[in-house]
Amino acid sequence: MLKEGHSDAEMMDLVSEMEMMKMIGQHINIINLLGVCTQDGPLYVIVEFAPHGNLRDFLRKHRPSSGYESPLGSAYTNGNVLTEKDLISFAYQVANGMHYLQSRKVGNDALPKNAAQLQD
Repeated sequence: MLKEGHSDAEMMDLVSEMEMMKMIGQHINIINLLGVCTQDGPLYVIVEFAPHGNLRDFLRKHRPSSGYESPLGSAYTNGNVLTEKDLISFAYQVANGMHYLQSRKVGNDALPKNAAQLQD
């Protein structure tokens, strides 16, 4: 949903993103469109929930410390740091999602802003 006082350009961006997500379809390695509400009020675009936010911020938050300072995002207090196996898994999932988008003829400039959200 757009914030109160949004511009026409922001509305067009949201509609464009919604249309792109409809065209892309469903895939396990991308954030999927669940539905839209366009009648009687504001436009709502409903997408899958990404409990960990976007991948870039997640990786930065959970990167290991160099030993001289605490890791960025030290709020991650249970001591878990991403392993090489985790990173390889993330890379595989990103590649799989990108391969799907490429097969759907989606260009890099046409990707929805939230295409890199982390599922689990």
